[in-house]
Amino acid sequence: MPTSLDALTALDLTLIAAVAILSVVIGGLALRLQASPQASPPEDSQDLSDTLNALQEQLKAAQAETKDAREEAELTLLQLHQLQEELEHNFLDSRSKEELLQQYNQQTNDAREEAELTLLQLHQVQEELEHYFLDSRSKEELLQQYNQQANDMKKVISRISRSKT
Repeated sequence: MPTSLDALTALDLTLIAAVAILSVVIGGLALRLQASPQASPPEDSQDLSDTLNALQEQLKAAQAETKDAREEAELTLLQLHQLQEELEHNFLDSRSKEELLQQYNQQTNDAREEAELTLLQLHQVQEELEHYFLDSRSKEELLQQYNQQANDMKKVISRISRSKT
């Protein structure tokens, strides 16, 4: 994407080209005016008057062409400035969006790292729960065995006490 400096350089070159074209047009008109009186020198006053009128018409036409060319150059310059402003606005907007995208990417990376850490902690808690569950089951089995042995002992003691009596 062109920077605003690149855009300014391109606009300046275009403006220089427009001014050069305008200069060529004005120069051509001036040459045409200079060449006309030398083409055929007038013989009488009517010819002089006709030549003067023709030259005045040519001058008016040249002035009109110059005015049109100048107006066109000014319009082109205005359009170039508007284009320059639009390009600069788009450049700044693009840069702002790039910065925002970088912020969002950083937030996404931070959230991803936090989620990975939370998942790791969850796995650790699951392992601890599994360990305590297995430990609890083992102790419960031992307790059941102890209760069974206690019941068996009560029965044996009960039989022994009955047999003594």
